[in-house]
Amino acid sequence: MSRIFEVVVFTAGLKEYADWILNQIDKHKYISHRLYRNNCIFNGGVYLKDLNRLGRDLKKTIIVDNIAENFDLQPENGI
Repeated sequence: MSRIFEVVVFTAGLKEYADWILNQIDKHKYISHRLYRNNCIFNGGVYLKDLNRLGRDLKKTIIVDNIAENFDLQPENGI
């Protein structure tokens, strides 16, 4: 995917834990950027992932997440 798309991981996980996992699965550095829990907005018990923090054109941005509430700020971008 990284040949065609910019790959960014935006996790609600803590940086230390997320980096440990990502370093194991991304040995070839295909992930361009990493965002963590401290980049989320905590609201109503949910860590919201604000895609505006990426500084990218949202018309060309998607988020794939297992919890739909995480992308409530940009629901049209979520899968």
